[in-house]
Amino acid sequence: MWKLVWHGLNQKITEGSNLKKIDGDYQIIASMFPPLPRSSIRPYRAVKPAKIEPEPNFDPDVFRRTIDDKFISDRKNSFHDIRISILSLKKRHLKELAVNLLELLEKGHDDKYQLYLMILDMINHKMYKPPLKKEKRSPSNFQLKLPFTSKAMDFINLPNIIRSAEIKEEKPEIMGDDDIPMVVYNLTPSIRSDILNYKCFISNFNIDEFHKNPNCIPCFCHEPGFNPQLIDGHHGHIVTGELRIIKNNKLRNLISKGPKYREPVKVDFDCARACIEDSMDDFINNISTVKKVNKLVFVSWKLKVMSLVDRHIEMAQQNFVSKDVTSVLKDPDAKKELKSLHDKFVFVPIDKAGNNVAIICKHFYAQTMHRELGYGNLTDNVENGNTYAKINNLNSKQIFSIHSNFEFSKVDG
Repeated sequence: MWKLVWHGLNQKITEGSNLKKIDGDYQIIASMFPPLPRSSIRPYRAVKPAKIEPEPNFDPDVFRRTIDDKFISDRKNSFHDIRISILSLKKRHLKELAVNLLELLEKGHDDKYQLYLMILDMINHKMYKPPLKKEKRSPSNFQLKLPFTSKAMDFINLPNIIRSAEIKEEKPEIMGDDDIPMVVYNLTPSIRSDILNYKCFISNFNIDEFHKNPNCIPCFCHEPGFNPQLIDGHHGHIVTGELRIIKNNKLRNLISKGPKYREPVKVDFDCARACIEDSMDDFINNISTVKKVNKLVFVSWKLKVMSLVDRHIEMAQQNFVSKDVTSVLKDPDAKKELKSLHDKFVFVPIDKAGNNVAIICKHFYAQTMHRELGYGNLTDNVENGNTYAKINNLNSKQIFSIHSNFEFSKVDG
C-alpha cells in the first residue's frame, strides 16, 4: 500500500488507477485522493421551478481569514475542515478566492505559502476538467463520393449509418474496418461565379484597343441613376464596397452574404436517396475491383445500408414541413439588375476579406491595369522603371527554359 502525504491532507491511495496518475506531468495533486464520504444519503427532490433568491455576498478576504484562523488554532485537524469548506463553495466563489490567493502569493506571503498552495490545488481539482482524448481513426482506404443535393443529406446522415454497429455486423468478411468508406460530399457551386465578373472582364479585355481608344470602355459613374456619394473623391470613379448601389433588395441581401454563400435548395429526400444508391453502386464497383471479388458479395451490406437510409428518411419526414425555395439568381428582376451592373462595373473579392465584394468602375479598372503594366512605355528592358517588359525575340519555350535554369541555379547555390 502506498501513502501520499501532501499539504497535510494525510489520505491514503489504495487504487492502482490513482497511483498511475503520479507518473508523468499530472500536476493536480488533490485528484490523487479519494472523494470525501457523504455524511448521509442524498435525498430525492422532485424537479421544481427554480426560485430566484438573492445570494449572500461572498468576501474572499473574510473566507481566507477564517481558514487562517482554523490553521493557527488547530493545525492538525484544520486541513480536513479546510478541504470540506473549499469543496462546498460555488465555482464563481472559487474563482474569486483563487484570484485573491494568487495576489497574496505574488506579494510574498511566505509564512502561509504551503497552505495557500494547497487551497489553489484543490480549486484546480474542482474547476479543471481535462480534455477528453479523441481516438485517432485511421483513414479509410476508400471514399464514397456523394453530391450534397440538399439538407436532406443532413437528415439522413450517411456517415453515421455506415459506421453504426448494425451495419458493421452486416459487412462481408472481406471488408475490414479500414475498408469502410469515408463519405465525401461534393458541394454545389457557390454564388461566386455568378456575382464576380473580374475574370470574365480580364479574359475579354483588349488592352491594345483600350490603349488606342480609352473611351471604348465608357464610365457610367456620373449617370443620374447612381448616388454621387459613392464616387471616390480621389479617383473620381466608383470604387466601393457599399452595396447601396444595388437597388434590388433580394440581390443586395444575397451579395451581402459573400461569394462563398450557397443558395438554399428545396429538401428532396427522393433525390437524396437516389444519389446515395448511385454512390453506393460506384463504391461497390470500386472495392470489388480492388479486392477482386464478385459484386454480389456486397449486396446484403448495401441493402442493410439502404434500409437504414429509408428508416432515417421516414423519421425525418414525420415532423418535417416542406417549404418552397426560390433562387434569387433566377429571379427575373434580380437577373436584369445584375446584368446591368456587370455591364458597367467589375465585381471583385476584397483582399484579406474574401467574404466582401468591391464594386469598381470598369473604365477605372481598365485604366489601372493599363497604367500598372506601363503599356504605353513598354520596351525590351525594364530600365525605364516599368514592372513588365515586352519580349519579342523569345518564344514561350525559351522563356520557360530561362526561368527553370534560374530556379535550379538558386537551389544549387
